[in-house]
Formats: sequence, C-alpha cells, structure tokens
Amino acid sequence: MKYFKIFEEYYKKNIPTELYHTSNFLFDKFELKSGYRTHLVSSEKVDSYAIYLTDGLSASKEYGENYTYVCEINCNRVLDWSSYIDDRSYSWITSNFGEIIPHNSDEYWTLLDDKRVIDYLNNRGIDCVVFTEFSEATNDTFTAYAVFNPNNIKIINVIKID
Repeated sequence: MKYFKIFEEYYKKNIPTELYHTSNFLFDKFELKSGYRTHLVSSEKVDSYAIYLTDGLSASKEYGENYTYVCEINCNRVLDWSSYIDDRSYSWITSNFGEIIPHNSDEYWTLLDDKRVIDYLNNRGIDCVVFTEFSEATNDTFTAYAVFNPNNIKIINVIKID
C-alpha cells in the first residue's frame, strides 16, 4: 500500500483551463486515427493513440499551420511524466521492452507511440500523460498533454491562422 501512495504522488493535480492543438485540418471533434505527426520541417504517417495538446500557444503552432483549437480536457487520472517517469512505469517499461526509456524527459513522448505502453496506462485508469517536450523553434521546453480518449477533449474555439 505504501508503494501505491508513492505512485499517487506522480499524478498532476492542476491542469490549465485552456490547452491548444494546432492542425492543418478543420474538424469539429477529435478522433484517434492514423494521421501525420508534423515536426518543424517534416511530417510522417503514424498510428495515433493519443491527442496531443499544450498549454503554450506558440509551441502548438510547431505541429500545424492552419487552425488552432482552444480546448479544455476532462481527465480523471493524469500521470505526470514532465520531469521523470514514476517508479512503477519505469519498472514495467524496462521489464517489457528493455532499456527503451529516453535519456531526456523531453523525449518521453516517444513511449506513447507504442500501443503496449498505451494499453498498460489505460489498464491502470490513466487517461492523460503530461510530459515535457523540446521546441526546436524556440530552443526551449514546453509542457504537453497526451489525452487517450478524444471524448475527454472539448473544443472551445477554433482560430484560423492567416
């Protein structure tokens, strides 16, 4: 029981009321489907297991060009990987995948590309992971939110980028 209490300390309590997601496409609801992960100068097709949002408007614009979605999320168990992966997750990931934990916390998002990791988190009732990501444009870090269920995201406003 003590171990679980330690684990609970990794849950993030305060989530900003507005988060941003910038896309090249206009839509009225989020969906998990194959799509394109856009980086600063390239794009690749990926299976998506989460919707990624950030509390930084300028950071969100690195991942799309046409529309910025202002959103609220309603998640019950938000796991905070913004500075390190908790002990239980670290143990499970290394025992199932070997030493695949990225050396830098701003690369933890890569773990969320693996369906087995997503299933593991979902089975524990986790519906969002918070992590730190690196911005190539600003050469700084920002906080990102990976939401596993698109129904937990409410679009408040859509801003067309000129």
